[in-house]
Amino acid sequence: MSRLVICVRGKIYNVFYEGKIKGGYSYHCAYIKTGKGTVISKGYSDEKGHAEENAIKIMNKKYKKTVLEKISKTEKGLILEVVRFDNNNKGYKKSIPCKNCQHAINKCKFIVAVYHS
Repeated sequence: MSRLVICVRGKIYNVFYEGKIKGGYSYHCAYIKTGKGTVISKGYSDEKGHAEENAIKIMNKKYKKTVLEKISKTEKGLILEVVRFDNNNKGYKKSIPCKNCQHAINKCKFIVAVYHS
């Protein structure tokens, strides 16, 4: 298990990654948070999809639509934070969502803001 430390908008997160980070590749992780900062879903890039897509899929499996509507109303929407860094953990790279991820984000009406490195 690899341990990676990331910083998103001034907050430090410890990320434990069970997969292998292959040489020469970068690493993506995405968090969906409430307005108060509670993380409700995490997603990582893997063979099933990009981090953004996986975080949204996990959130949709974990919570019913009515619960997400309630959280979204009380927290004034959900925030998606995406970070991409190199396999040596030396720095951050651009993590602007691709067209497929942007489509998934737009489809999820509960996400009101997206922050990326």
